[in-house]
Amino acid sequence: MRVTLASNPGYRLDPVRGLAYRAGTLVQGTEGYCVTHINADGYRGPDASPPLAGEVRVLAVGDSYTEAFQVRDEETYVGLLQHHLARHTQRPVRVINGGASGGNPPEYVQLAGHFQQRFQPTWTVLQLTDSDFTEPELTASEHRFRLVATPAGFETASNAGTRARHDLLQRFPLLGVFTGFATGRVAITHLKRLQEAPAPTTAAAPSAVAAPQPLVTRALPWLARELARRYPRAVVLYLPTLAAHPGRQAETQLERLATGHLRGAGIPVINMRADFEDFEAYSRQRVQGFDNTEPGVGHLNAYGHALVARRLVQFLTPRVSP
Repeated sequence: MRVTLASNPGYRLDPVRGLAYRAGTLVQGTEGYCVTHINADGYRGPDASPPLAGEVRVLAVGDSYTEAFQVRDEETYVGLLQHHLARHTQRPVRVINGGASGGNPPEYVQLAGHFQQRFQPTWTVLQLTDSDFTEPELTASEHRFRLVATPAGFETASNAGTRARHDLLQRFPLLGVFTGFATGRVAITHLKRLQEAPAPTTAAAPSAVAAPQPLVTRALPWLARELARRYPRAVVLYLPTLAAHPGRQAETQLERLATGHLRGAGIPVINMRADFEDFEAYSRQRVQGFDNTEPGVGHLNAYGHALVARRLVQFLTPRVSP
């Protein structure tokens, strides 16, 4: 494919989200072999349309695991969920991909009202990982939104640093070669890390995320309550930290703490640990990693997405069937 330099980077300033992909940007990832399309909202997939009569609308909110640039559109759990939920319920179904690399719980809290108004979901899937509940993930300035401790508890705030990086790209447009190209060009993601914080990965050793940090321990009850309040019909999709090699492993301390607070706040939780470990045990296939990367390391592959979609279909079908 012929690639020419673009005067505009593949990112734009968004009045709500801070930074978002430009509409029409073609993104080619460096893990897996996916090429996909970015819609007018700056997310993966077709443009969002007004709800149809009787339509079930599911919004999947998450980070790079939901954005899923590593697999084809029809292989993502979002695409599979739309297909299979429509077949099981015999209703029109639209599943909207609201995943964005670098997403974190403060962003999901901050954007809840925007998501409800813009997409009008019947249900929301909140995709979370152990890495979402670390102090750097919650408070770092590299993310679009961060958690801020206050005398009364906590609040969320946008990060001015993301806008500053966008301004830098505008001043030096040749950096667009590393952060993305506009419509009809390939967005090279090797240096996407300059634009956003590195995407959380379940490839980390379980011990690296096992012990909750003090700020996280204090913030988890607040985050769980805020997510429950702002997303009244939601289910948490929890993607656990798996061992580097296949095998059974107990939940991490952080995993138990996070999922416990979420359930305590009234949000149903689908923890994929047993599904992933059972599949790997009998199939001898990993649910993460790709032929061009290390198997078992990195984001979900097609096997992982298929398992997630199956569990979500099982959960949502009785709740949205006529």
